[in-house]
Amino acid sequence: MDRERRGLVGELRRASGEVRRLILDAAAELFGAQGYARTSHREIAAKAGTAESMIFRNFGSKSELFRQAVLEPFRRHLEEFSATWSSQLQHRVSDEEIFRLFISGLYDLAMQRRNLLLALMAVSQFEGGGGADIDFNLIDLVAEGRRMLAVEARSRGWPEVDFGLATKSTIAAIMGMGLLDPWLNVGGDGHSSRSEVIDELVALCYNGIARRPTAP
Repeated sequence: MDRERRGLVGELRRASGEVRRLILDAAAELFGAQGYARTSHREIAAKAGTAESMIFRNFGSKSELFRQAVLEPFRRHLEEFSATWSSQLQHRVSDEEIFRLFISGLYDLAMQRRNLLLALMAVSQFEGGGGADIDFNLIDLVAEGRRMLAVEARSRGWPEVDFGLATKSTIAAIMGMGLLDPWLNVGGDGHSSRSEVIDELVALCYNGIARRPTAP
């Protein structure tokens, strides 16, 4: 049995979830640092400590690996927030706190994954001719956010709004603060702290949705 076959057999013996996680973590780091086009399967496999063939076995293509490397943290955030939100239905938190729970996690993700999100934007806008076909959207996050917002609004007596558009605007404001952080925090004003940014986002979203004046 040659070295490549022995390596593949060893990989197959490892837990498939562990191999998948290692590949996703390696891909996220490399795509964020180098962009999509300049990152190769070989580099990802080497960083993950796995065989190159395991990338195709687990993800099928480089574009699908990239899509999942970007999307996976947002999927996990949605699952975790949904569980937290469901648990508080029996013991309600304050109006402001329900916004804070959603905003803080999503803002942290945007800050932590800024380079990867910028790489995604570059692929979508400038590298389309380079063979990348990235089918990425936040439709699940928007749909679940809309559903939860509608439930909260009706149970807490908030005004009726376009919940879909309100959810999109909220997500855009949160992620925009993370993505634009290097350009928004320059000059004489200094750099706002995480808590200050989240407090401002909570005030913006809470007052814009829960305390919006009723239309005449």
